[in-house]
Amino acid sequence: GDEIYNIVHLDNGQLLIARENKKLEFYDTEKGIFYTPTVNAQINQNNFFVIDFLKLRNGDLWFLGDKIYKAISNDKGIESFELIQNDKKINIGAPSLLSQWTPNNLSIGMSFLLDFNNNKAVKASSKYPVLSKFDSAYRFMDQYVNVYTDENKDYWIALFEFLPYQISFYKFSNSNQKLKKLSILKNPNIAVTGSITKVGEDLWLAGWAGLLKWHIPTSKVSYYNFKDGKDSTQLSSNNLRFVFKDKDDDLWIASQNGLNLKKKNQAFFTHYFAHAGDTNALSFNSVSNINQDASGIIWIGTLGGGVNTFNKKTGKFRWITSKQGLADNNILNILIDDFQDVWVNHNLGISKISTKTMKIQNFTQADGIQKILFENCSVKMADGSLIFGGNGFNRIFPSKIKSDTFEPPLLISNFKLFNKDVSINGADSILHQHINITQSLTLKHYQNVITLEYAALDMAHPTQVSYAYQLVGFDSDWQYVDNKREVTYTNLPSGHYTFNVKSTYNEGIWHNMEHPLSMTILPPWWRTWWAYVLYALAFVYALRTYIHYRSRQLKEENIVLEEKVHQRTNELEKSLKNLKATQTQLIQSEKLASLGELTAGIAHEIQNPLNFVNNFSELSNELMDEMNEEIDKGNTVEVKAISSDIKSNLEKINLH
Repeated sequence: GDEIYNIVHLDNGQLLIARENKKLEFYDTEKGIFYTPTVNAQINQNNFFVIDFLKLRNGDLWFLGDKIYKAISNDKGIESFELIQNDKKINIGAPSLLSQWTPNNLSIGMSFLLDFNNNKAVKASSKYPVLSKFDSAYRFMDQYVNVYTDENKDYWIALFEFLPYQISFYKFSNSNQKLKKLSILKNPNIAVTGSITKVGEDLWLAGWAGLLKWHIPTSKVSYYNFKDGKDSTQLSSNNLRFVFKDKDDDLWIASQNGLNLKKKNQAFFTHYFAHAGDTNALSFNSVSNINQDASGIIWIGTLGGGVNTFNKKTGKFRWITSKQGLADNNILNILIDDFQDVWVNHNLGISKISTKTMKIQNFTQADGIQKILFENCSVKMADGSLIFGGNGFNRIFPSKIKSDTFEPPLLISNFKLFNKDVSINGADSILHQHINITQSLTLKHYQNVITLEYAALDMAHPTQVSYAYQLVGFDSDWQYVDNKREVTYTNLPSGHYTFNVKSTYNEGIWHNMEHPLSMTILPPWWRTWWAYVLYALAFVYALRTYIHYRSRQLKEENIVLEEKVHQRTNELEKSLKNLKATQTQLIQSEKLASLGELTAGIAHEIQNPLNFVNNFSELSNELMDEMNEEIDKGNTVEVKAISSDIKSNLEKINLH
């Protein structure tokens, strides 16, 4: 009979009603009954009065009474489970332990079967006695299993044991529910801590020490590892976390140092590494998990570089990190739902990435996510739900997840100078109202060490809000700082600045602060406009004085220069006369020299024939003396010979 004060419709079809008597009630529209809700243990029904409701699209309900409370709809798409055995909680912590068993059963290490219809877990061996050897193989202790489900829904099982150190291979046939032991590999060269997949007739196992290939028909074993990195037949690292087969039957291997690709029927590996400054390369070398969507894009999780996508056609990577709104960059698992949206889990919870819009939606413990989730411990169920294992495990129904459109107010919460809070209207205070409503500030030149604190008023996820800030006029771009909520600037030069902040915690959507803070740091007096005017006037006066001085100095220099020019002109005229006289003398000397040379030449030409005349005359004279002697002797023959020589000499004398 009490008056209904407020009412809101919940996603599960129920109505939450606030009555005048300060009571809350649920009304079940299907059953047509009222009942008292257990909304929040802190609510005291005796003094609670509902003023207003605010329902978010993700199913969360906020309502205001004597306090502000939050309730979670019963049908929001996230379920949390714990596994209890002998009153002890069992952590699902070993790699690759989760697998689909039947459409409504989840297998944990082939040891437990979880029946979601009845919300209970039973030993797998109680239903399938042949699986008794796997009773304790659900955690990384003495033994554990890696399971691969092929296209026929048959299970290929690798049981890894420490005592004795060996791997046993099994096949569990889905058609006849029989377990067949295939082979035992004693003292394997690797510890199979990664995952398992099947390509053709080969089982591939990734682990700590390399990659193992087991050929099913022959039980032949091959190992691939890193030795010296000198050729492409080696892996980029021996520490492997995950092995994945894509739609082309190509093999992808996630390692501690890079991503490896072994294409079908190729004997070598292609290595992908992170390169500083190259946004088309891998973002981080420590790779954790791999998956592929329906369009063929490869999704890669890294332990430090967020999520990467890889296009096999272009050979380029694309990064999705905290800068795009991802809650954490340490990715542990990647699953792709029926809508081709990508789900990843990390140290801070689980994130959903829309492949169409690349928007990111983050889920944390406030949404029911397990506190601790483990690497390589996830599976997609036949009904489309997603399982992520850890302390227990989360089951997510993507079709029930709704977007949260709540935009928390963002404001500047505090302002400091030299690390001291600035009071309002204090002595020499620059603040006349609270900083969160102040839109502009004016500071003196020495007030240039400032601290700005900011916050988004998000009561649901206060620790999961990520921030970015930019001081326009100083920062060249946005500074992404995760959940850090303050920034300090030191030695800011005088000028005009605008401080802006944006925040995000969901769907990768960044919300800007409504009223950025405008700041002006005044220059010192010697850099003010009137100081520059004085500088200009002083410069003009100095320039005019200098010009006058230089003009007078130039006149004096011109007079001296004219005198020097006149003097030099007279000297040049004298020099010209002397030059002409010297030139005449030189010409006369040249003529005499030429005559002397001519005379010497003539004398030389005359001297030569005269010498020949003298020589032949002397010789002829001597021959005459010899001829007279021979005449006296009566030697006519010799006389004739000498006479002939004398005649020859006379001819030469005549010639010269």
